[in-house]
Amino acid sequence: MATLKQDPPKSDRIFHKSSGWYFATREGLDMGPFPSRRSAEHEISFYLRSMNKLKRVS
Repeated sequence: MATLKQDPPKSDRIFHKSSGWYFATREGLDMGPFPSRRSAEHEISFYLRSMNKLKRVS
């Protein structure tokens, strides 16, 4: 039986560098910097909603 690969929870995609907070996309991009973890969490939620809308339109 095949299993579907699931994306890591979004909290696993958020990380900190010296320049600020970032999130990693499934496509391999690091998006940021953001001034706080909370900002990065907000932006990744927005990013994921936007990507889901694009999938539905395609």
